[in-house]
Amino acid sequence: MLSMTRNEAIPYDAMKDGMPWNWVTFPDFIDSLANTPKGINCLTYVPLTPLYAWVMGWDEAKQRRPTEAELQEMVRLINEAMDAGACGWSAQVLGVNSVQRDYDGTPMITDMLSEHEVLTFAKVLSDRDEGFIELAYQETGEEGRPLGEETRLFFEKVAETANRPVLYQAVAPNAVHPEQHRERIRWLESCAERGLRVYGQGATRRGGFELTF
Repeated sequence: MLSMTRNEAIPYDAMKDGMPWNWVTFPDFIDSLANTPKGINCLTYVPLTPLYAWVMGWDEAKQRRPTEAELQEMVRLINEAMDAGACGWSAQVLGVNSVQRDYDGTPMITDMLSEHEVLTFAKVLSDRDEGFIELAYQETGEEGRPLGEETRLFFEKVAETANRPVLYQAVAPNAVHPEQHRERIRWLESCAERGLRVYGQGATRRGGFELTF
């Protein structure tokens, strides 16, 4: 919960008092969600950060990469979660300069994921032939700059490995650099032309008035 207080600005007490903490595993969570009165339909990813914390421990997961045995245990947990109803998995992999940091100012656990780890999880979806991925990746492009070649190639490799839809975070307008979102869209169109199912998640922003006189 502490991570959410900074990353999503949700007060700790609101989460502690407002949520029914009657679950431990992801299947438990799905059961809890199913038994909770709802006014909307719900669809949920498997978030990778809790998997790393569960398998490796929170501090360990920030200090080292998982062993192959630990990685395979997380693969098992993703399969277990998807068997229970998860739609796929999600993660932010923003590197050491992450703009969405943990409550203590350090990068989130998943910010330091290696390509091998991400592709291992992508293969889970290929093996199952179902689900999709939501991913924010480092070098996503600074304000007004074209999307980095490294990032484009990485998303394309994930889509090829998973053979399932991958949601790119994020296509956002920029008043100072109006071509920014158009450049992202052109890349997404090129992915579609090549049979790669990479889709953009749009981020809307308030449009302001700009006086130039």
